[in-house]
Amino acid sequence: NVNCVGLLQLLLAEQSHKKPGDPDREAMYQDAIASLTRSGFSHFAAMANELAGRYYMQEGGDTDLGKNLLARSLALYGEWQASRKVVLLVKEFDFLQHHNNHHPTLVA
Repeated sequence: NVNCVGLLQLLLAEQSHKKPGDPDREAMYQDAIASLTRSGFSHFAAMANELAGRYYMQEGGDTDLGKNLLARSLALYGEWQASRKVVLLVKEFDFLQHHNNHHPTLVA
């Protein structure tokens, strides 16, 4: 099913953490994000951006890309009106406070 491709790609990217240094992991995240975005699944695209952002912030060595992906996930969660998720991400990642345009009053 074409609708499942992006989720499968995301699952494969997440499973690849068991293989340290897997060079395909970054491509898997990017493919998942592209596929889910193209398919119009903004809630899954938000999750894929978040997971990829966490990867880059923690293991991937590219914190700028990680921050951009997390900011994109915040925007997508906001568009999806997942207010509680927006609050949790902003609390966890201080730099997202500057990107929180959807619910600025929710985060103190």
